[in-house]
Amino acid sequence: MTGRWPVHPHIQPYVRLDYLLWNVEATGLGRTLAKDSGGSAGFAVGVQFPIKSIYGIKAEVSGYNNVSGADIRQLSLGATFEF
Repeated sequence: MTGRWPVHPHIQPYVRLDYLLWNVEATGLGRTLAKDSGGSAGFAVGVQFPIKSIYGIKAEVSGYNNVSGADIRQLSLGATFEF
């Protein structure tokens, strides 16, 4: 779920809540070496910079806690396309 606020035509802050699910298996030499599965809630804060009505750029900081025993923090830059 993402919530955006159009504070300015060229700056749109947002927050996002999501849920990460994983189910992985590592194999080697014909046998299973490790298995793991689980889920973790995620939270992100970012800002979009629309360039035209259908595309723009964005910057986001996100995080997930206890993903197979580790906390994940991420900074991402990307493109947005809306249609």
